[in-house]
Amino acid sequence: MHMALLQFISAGLPRVKVPTSVHSDHLIVAEYGAKKDLERAAGDHREVVCSLVQTRIPPTLGVLGIGVGGSDATDGMPWELVCPKVLGVRLTGRLSRWASSKDIICKLAGILTVCGGKGKVVEFFGPGAETLGATAMATVCNMSSEVGSIPCIFPYSQAMARYLTATKRGNIARYADGFIETLLTADHGSENYYDEIIEIDLSTLEPHNNGPFTPDLSHPLSQFKTRVQESSWPSQISRSMVGSCTNSSYEDLEKVYDLVQQAKKAGIDRPRTPFLVSPGSEEIRATAEESGILQSLREAGAVVLSNSCGPCAVQWDRKDVDVAGAENNSAISSFNRNFTGHHDGNPATHSFVTSPEIATAVAYPGELSSNPIPDAIPTDKSGTSHFRFTPPVANELPEGFIAGSDLFQPPVLEDTSDYKIAIDEGSDRLELLTPFEPWKPDQAENMEVLVKVSGKYSTIKFIHKAARTMKNAGIRWCIIGDNNYGEGNSREHAALEPRFLGGVAVIAKSFVRIHETNLKKREMFPLTFTDPSDYDRIQEGGVISLLDVDGDALQPEKQVTMKVVNEDGTEWTAQLNHSYHEHQFAWLRAVSALNHVTKTILGSTA
Repeated sequence: MHMALLQFISAGLPRVKVPTSVHSDHLIVAEYGAKKDLERAAGDHREVVCSLVQTRIPPTLGVLGIGVGGSDATDGMPWELVCPKVLGVRLTGRLSRWASSKDIICKLAGILTVCGGKGKVVEFFGPGAETLGATAMATVCNMSSEVGSIPCIFPYSQAMARYLTATKRGNIARYADGFIETLLTADHGSENYYDEIIEIDLSTLEPHNNGPFTPDLSHPLSQFKTRVQESSWPSQISRSMVGSCTNSSYEDLEKVYDLVQQAKKAGIDRPRTPFLVSPGSEEIRATAEESGILQSLREAGAVVLSNSCGPCAVQWDRKDVDVAGAENNSAISSFNRNFTGHHDGNPATHSFVTSPEIATAVAYPGELSSNPIPDAIPTDKSGTSHFRFTPPVANELPEGFIAGSDLFQPPVLEDTSDYKIAIDEGSDRLELLTPFEPWKPDQAENMEVLVKVSGKYSTIKFIHKAARTMKNAGIRWCIIGDNNYGEGNSREHAALEPRFLGGVAVIAKSFVRIHETNLKKREMFPLTFTDPSDYDRIQEGGVISLLDVDGDALQPEKQVTMKVVNEDGTEWTAQLNHSYHEHQFAWLRAVSALNHVTKTILGSTA
């Protein structure tokens, strides 16, 4: 969102047309704890920091919330979506013992993979859904994006009403209750209209650890020890992390507190593995502080971070391992993503996703293969005395939420036409972009391949020096991508950076929805192989030209011809698909969607 607004400034747009809120949670680097990290952020970024994180995921309250790119959210243009299929997930039974709502989505990720939900709305239903609290549903909804789904949703339940009441919105709950029978209950036989149904029995569901390097490598906890023994994963846990937007509710933190208290009563003051705690919002932080939860966690050695993304979004100034040297290590968290380098920038950090209670319990022995259900922990150095955790107990909601600090900065409502945005010319962080040059007739010809991606990949942050060198030499280039290109990082910079550094196209087997749109809006062609096997034919040293893309040659549903000249001079052609619609071609003619907004919709020549 910050990058989108900076682009609007570069385009000469004086104000947003749609009311816009901006959060700074991705700009707060975790290291020492909330107070020092916030002070450091204020200095590093020369800005006032707002550290509120949106954890009340819309589907938790029966709202169909769909994620989009920053410019989609703010440019005021019509928004579109290919009509999705609907995948039903029928929940039966009730969670018991160590199983949590995190295990629902971890199990589903193992079933669907990171691509299985693409182009689908995931709707949870059935008697099991009625047994989940609102924040438990939020955990499921938050991580549903990791199966590629557009959004997910739960039907209205009394848990939602309880949450609305607890958060001073009881009037909405009472109003909704009046429509349960008529509007908020599925019609008889509605299950017959799902495109697909998956069933999960909550009564038999067991805890899961998913990873490393991908959220869909799913391991039931009963099988995880064997998987660890058969793998080359580092056996010691270097860091345990609890919270962030996925699992940071009051109920989650109270479960962590319960386990810490169990260990303390058994004579174990601190876990062997250092752990970090990220509260989900200022209200959660203040409420957990008031009840003594956070102080208890600090006494057990936890570093309580600010209410921000922190290590869940690579904002972690990590010192306990050699990040630059790619030191091999294992980490476990209750976050939603565990892609390569996603916590600390270290490609050798083996990250595993699990529930807060499992992440806390295994931090005490510090062994990746430990299982708190059957395993006992020594309580003395001799190993003669042992202790075993019992499943943690927590309240669905606190007795009342504490408001905490009000960090909201209201928008400036008066005339701002005379305001000037001044950026320090010596800044190493910010730069107003020079508008991209208009499309040239031969712009997509004779492109070199900057990188051919194998597996998960979305940005060129590791090869930006090569891209910059090619740009300065006047060499046009493209990226060859694998399946689900853009996974895990579909934000503005993932599309803007390659465009800024001279990229022309990304040719992949398939794209993540948001990233594909972001590429289009930056005038960088997202194209897919008609025959995926053509991906294997592209060799090192090949030069690629896109035919039929200049002028009016590019048309909706008309394929693009790719010509490849191999290093030995041999040539071959292949067909590529695009997903441009008629009105999106205006983005290309205007050089970018942003210029189209400025020049056409707003009637500006800026």
